[in-house]
Amino acid sequence: MTLGPSILLLSFMEKISVPGKSFFIVFGRVPLFYYLLHVPVIHLLAVLIAIATGVNPDFMFNSFSFFWEIDWGYSLVVVYFVWVVVVIALYPVCSLYKNLKDQRKYKWLGYL
Repeated sequence: MTLGPSILLLSFMEKISVPGKSFFIVFGRVPLFYYLLHVPVIHLLAVLIAIATGVNPDFMFNSFSFFWEIDWGYSLVVVYFVWVVVVIALYPVCSLYKNLKDQRKYKWLGYL
């Protein structure tokens, strides 16, 4: 049910001119680059936030989150806020990489 309406919405959005459309196109042209970049950035932010709040971040490196003995985390509102901040912060880097891919036609750039 969700895939069908999503495909119809995508088809509709491609045909109309929407302000800010290029913002999403940048991420669509470099999806693997964004994915590989956002994971360490978010982990680094989590470590820095843990240090800033006085929590020892060693537990983030030694086990899966299912086995953490410490009760650490934030509400969904904070998680969404961090998500938006990370997406906006990585936009310039992704845009630069998209421009690099457009200017240089190296085969290896097509994979990342």
